[in-house]
Amino acid sequence: MKLQIIGSGVMYPQNNRFSSAYLVSVKNEKILLDCGSGTLLKMFENKIPYEKINHIFISHTHTDHIADLMPILHSWYVKGIFNHNKTRTSPVYIYGAKGFKKMFDQLRYYFWPDETPQFEIKIIESNFQKIHIDNITLEIFPVIHAKDKLNLQPRGIVIDDCRSTLVYTGDADLAAARTIINKSQKADALLIESAKPIKFGAGSHLEPREVGIIANEANVRKVIVTHLTEKNNNLEINEEITRYYKGKVIIAKDGMKLTI
Repeated sequence: MKLQIIGSGVMYPQNNRFSSAYLVSVKNEKILLDCGSGTLLKMFENKIPYEKINHIFISHTHTDHIADLMPILHSWYVKGIFNHNKTRTSPVYIYGAKGFKKMFDQLRYYFWPDETPQFEIKIIESNFQKIHIDNITLEIFPVIHAKDKLNLQPRGIVIDDCRSTLVYTGDADLAAARTIINKSQKADALLIESAKPIKFGAGSHLEPREVGIIANEANVRKVIVTHLTEKNNNLEINEEITRYYKGKVIIAKDGMKLTI
């Protein structure tokens, strides 16, 4: 299993960090985890063959996780026209929470109303369940973020290819810690957000200290810290996490490629 960090930042622009987006590659399957603003541009700049993406997981519908969904799909369509429909014909599966299909249809109505694409778009409104794709298992689980004030239904995901396991938390706060720990037990990698600055106080995200505690209790092989701001520098993040967790700590940066 391979992981490429496309965007490791948050909602607002930062030097060298774009919004959340991660590409998981397992054999012929390409799974895009979130697609915040700038995802399409960064995939182009990094020479990622984004036409081969066949699964898109949306952790929740804040714009830094979903803003480039329609641009990605529309780009496939337009590129197909200019290439005589030879660019993409295989279906794409999009995994959203309950009610996502209605939201998607509204986006389609306003941003891409009149064309029928050369490829099928399959919306899967997944509850907290396991989805099997050949030898790959996707397990979607609930997290807590922003107290779900807007019915965001935030979710994380476990990806298991029978050789390695990656857990992605999406956005979460400390109230989701026990669920993340349970789902991440002895995982090969925990891709976890840490947008909250050190000693920031209450908030809707995790701070590095909390990441360290979660990673330690989950006994993961390595932790990949992402969804970062300039408020915490890499040294501070690493120091806070390693006070509680003695495994490998990787501070995500855009363009990074990892083997899980």
